[in-house]
Amino acid sequence: MKFVSVVGMGKLGLPLTLMFKLNGFSVIGCDVDFDKIKKLKNGTFLNQEPQVQDLLNKLNSSILFTTDEKEIIEKSDITFIVVPTPSKKDGSFSSEHVNKVINKICFYLKKKKQKHTIVVTSTLSPGTMELIKKRIEKQTNKKVGKEIGLCYSPELIALGSVIKNLTNPDFLFIGESDKESGDLVESIRKKICLNKPKIIRTNWINAELIKLSLNAYITTKISFANMIARMAENIKDADSEIILNAIGQDSRIGTKYLQGGLGFGGPCFPRDNRSLYSTIKNIGLKIDLPLKIDSFNKKQIDFVYKLVIKLYKKNQKIGILGLSYKPNTDVTEESQGILLAQKIIENKIPLIAFDPQVKEVKDKKIILMNSMEECITDSDVLIIATQWDKFKEIDWNKYNHKIIIDCWGIVDVTSCKNSTNRFVKLGKYI
Repeated sequence: MKFVSVVGMGKLGLPLTLMFKLNGFSVIGCDVDFDKIKKLKNGTFLNQEPQVQDLLNKLNSSILFTTDEKEIIEKSDITFIVVPTPSKKDGSFSSEHVNKVINKICFYLKKKKQKHTIVVTSTLSPGTMELIKKRIEKQTNKKVGKEIGLCYSPELIALGSVIKNLTNPDFLFIGESDKESGDLVESIRKKICLNKPKIIRTNWINAELIKLSLNAYITTKISFANMIARMAENIKDADSEIILNAIGQDSRIGTKYLQGGLGFGGPCFPRDNRSLYSTIKNIGLKIDLPLKIDSFNKKQIDFVYKLVIKLYKKNQKIGILGLSYKPNTDVTEESQGILLAQKIIENKIPLIAFDPQVKEVKDKKIILMNSMEECITDSDVLIIATQWDKFKEIDWNKYNHKIIIDCWGIVDVTSCKNSTNRFVKLGKYI
């Protein structure tokens, strides 16, 4: 094999490129953004994803970064496409950016004599791979599965733990046009794993449905946990943490993602859920479970807002700790902290916020404080919206007469027995 090429140097594409290089592959990283490629080449590109910056500083000089699709086809045998697939109004995914990449590389593929394998890693709506196959065959006059390999193999990662997820996946799945191409993808992907994950080889449509179904199931589990939490908040002496931990001991259920708190957010869970519903609707089935989960998730902000209003007194100031959708990332897409802040501001209540990584938000009405200390000191009611380790280490005994709404149960109240603060944990009788 000559080179492995990756198109799209974003939040997944760049870490994937680095992991290929770290594990002995010659790698080409391609992106349409000239400025980004320039910074990657000269070592000035900054990335907040854990471990990525250190790897980039170590490896960037040995990776070929380019904006030229001709170079990746001529120098590599396999190309991973990792570009955005934004959601459309009906919930399905737009394959516009994937198609643009396909169009560009097909121009060079039709002239190439050796077999080249294309791996789409971007999340797609079911049926898209079949359309991509037709696009490739029409533009190259070559047969997919013989002269060109075509696979669909999305990564099951979460921002904030991308490297960990890439190197220690629970399982891998590959939708393949032919066995030879699937074997190639499997051999490359296994090489960057520190564990020995189960590998599922299947066709394109099954792989497309696996990706959506997995995330939709997790959102269902999260919503179930939040249902129990909301119920426990209204039953004397009930504590959802105890309840959910108990049922999670059953091997059929497990404790992962079984914690009451705020709803789910981020760039994957909400939109994958909506996409699954779009697929169900498009094939004529009247099944609205994904839609109900999405609707229930949106209501979590209202539940927490009502609690805030119940505890809040006129002229007090509210502070939110955590605006990223999860710890160890600066991504705020569908962040519960942002949504809650907007709800509070809409109702004319003074609000400030702090996040260790989020230094700018689109909604300029959200006032960002320079430090956690400043945010806590200047607030009367504090909402811990994201499970940052930094927030777990707060010594609440330093502060007085605060109301702390702990959305994730991260405060050790046993160490605050002499505190004048009031601690309210979501999922526990209030």
